[in-house]
Amino acid sequence: MFYSFLLGVILLLAAFIVRKTMARVGTPIMLIYASWGTLFLLYTCSPILLTSFSIYTFLLFAFGFLALYFGFLLGKNMKTKKSRIKRLSIKVNPSVLFTVFVVSLYLALIIMRIKLLQSNVGDIADLINSPFLIREASTSGTLSKSLIMALLEGLILPSVLLGIILIYSENKNWRLGFLPLIGMIAVQLTTMSRGLILSSLIIYTCFLGLRSNNKLGYFIKRAIIFSVAALLILQIIFLIRPRSGQALRYAEKSVAFRPWVPYEIRNNELLLSTITLINYATCGVHGFAHYSKDGLPEVDYSFGAVSFSGFLNMLYSVFNIKTDTFHALHSYDVIYYPSYTVVFTFFRQLYDDFGLIGMILMHLVWGYLIGKTYNKYLKRNYIRKKGKIS
Repeated sequence: MFYSFLLGVILLLAAFIVRKTMARVGTPIMLIYASWGTLFLLYTCSPILLTSFSIYTFLLFAFGFLALYFGFLLGKNMKTKKSRIKRLSIKVNPSVLFTVFVVSLYLALIIMRIKLLQSNVGDIADLINSPFLIREASTSGTLSKSLIMALLEGLILPSVLLGIILIYSENKNWRLGFLPLIGMIAVQLTTMSRGLILSSLIIYTCFLGLRSNNKLGYFIKRAIIFSVAALLILQIIFLIRPRSGQALRYAEKSVAFRPWVPYEIRNNELLLSTITLINYATCGVHGFAHYSKDGLPEVDYSFGAVSFSGFLNMLYSVFNIKTDTFHALHSYDVIYYPSYTVVFTFFRQLYDDFGLIGMILMHLVWGYLIGKTYNKYLKRNYIRKKGKIS
């Protein structure tokens, strides 16, 4: 576990240096480095026996993060010409439009989801009494979604981003920006899933750095609140799911404990759920470590078919095109030992699509886009504050 520990320490030190040099709490590259550094240290100290990083795993991660940093600097410092496109003036209150959109979206999704479950699983009483049936139906592939439902689900993350924009605007109704988070939790409960909830909470937490007005204490307090909320939601789901037998298999048979974990408490349901939660947080890193443990993998380039499979699958559904070229992320082979996972981080997707050089270039592009967007935010924030003072 030396390389994972080393990478975690390096990223946390890099986050600290970025914080000092750029003198802002909400710098995106700082948040990325801090979150990944913490994840690598959690991976190193996990009570679950996980695959150790090879030198190849270490270098693949390191090259990606380094390219991301250089791309961020390039985007943040590059001067661009002012846009001559005139902005449209909308007289309707944007918070009203946002509320109507979000409420309509999530009500439609909840109703469609409940009807889909009723027609395939059972009535509402059965679903409430046996919530694990919801999860089994959602992961079995037996539920056939309509095209409208698939398109509406594609609007979930955009609604989160719109909510964040409303929160960090000067609108007096900025608290309505949390509506997508509430709606998403309700929708995810109809699938007993947690991925989108966790992703959205991470997004909200990271953007707190912008609303903190560069106050570290404010950011830390809010980040803790969001983190605790995420843990509670995930823990509730993990406590419910063991009754289906799936999580017990996931935690009891597949996970190998480290020697210092007492054998007497390994069958405790709360501990199994906690172990599953820890494994859930680090399973992507474990998958990528397993994927690259024997050297740089040899791949047949798929040129975006893996990284953008969600969008491509939706596009093919719209035009009713049947093909096996574009496959979903869960088509990766399952790793059963020393810990169960089917997730391999975004690094593997980029590597499978474009190889080592392509993966580095894609991180450079992502970093550039992040830096450019952040630069625009800083400029607009400066102009807005200057206008208030004058």
